[in-house]
Amino acid sequence: MSLGISFFSDGRIKKLNQKYLKTNTPTDVIVFPYSKDNADIAISLDTAKRNARIYKSSLQKEILLYIIHGILHLNGYNDTTPKERKRMFAKQEEILKKITKH
Repeated sequence: MSLGISFFSDGRIKKLNQKYLKTNTPTDVIVFPYSKDNADIAISLDTAKRNARIYKSSLQKEILLYIIHGILHLNGYNDTTPKERKRMFAKQEEILKKITKH
């Protein structure tokens, strides 16, 4: 699989969100699944920095969380309803704990 990860400002990711998802706000992660074996993950670095401060986390951990989030989206997880969000966030935390357990 080919997976690209790109970092954008809130302003730029807002434009991507408008263009591709018809939502007029910045967001943390957008995925672009081109095919089964080729995808991109767009991450707002501004949002990652802000959330790292808010949640008293490192920027690296926040970015890792966003990458996991994007990969979960590429594997069929959604976060549009409270039930889906709860399931997805639980899986994110499970994976994050496994990765950072050293």
